[in-house]
Amino acid sequence: MKNHWLFFLLISLLVLSCNKDEEGRVEQGYRPVYIDKSTALAVSSESAQAIENPGKIYIYGNMILLNERYKGIHVIDNSNPKSPSVVSFIRIYGNRDMAVKANVLYADNI
Repeated sequence: MKNHWLFFLLISLLVLSCNKDEEGRVEQGYRPVYIDKSTALAVSSESAQAIENPGKIYIYGNMILLNERYKGIHVIDNSNPKSPSVVSFIRIYGNRDMAVKANVLYADNI
């Protein structure tokens, strides 16, 4: 039984020694990132932007909707499939998913 307590004590010391203090040493872990509600809920249409981190693709008629992970949706005109052109960008902070039903675009934001 004494060996179990000694083992627990050694493991506890090892785990606690991994934390670094404010003397220039770094602590590992995640910290939350907060934004205000108006920024999180703001949706705006902007001019075409370069595609950097593409996600899901949705085809609707002659349009391609391409998700830019966590930033928004690229609207691409595909009426000429040999030369599609990026028309605009819909900025939706935290966007990951989208769908279209009855001419309405549904998009999430985290």
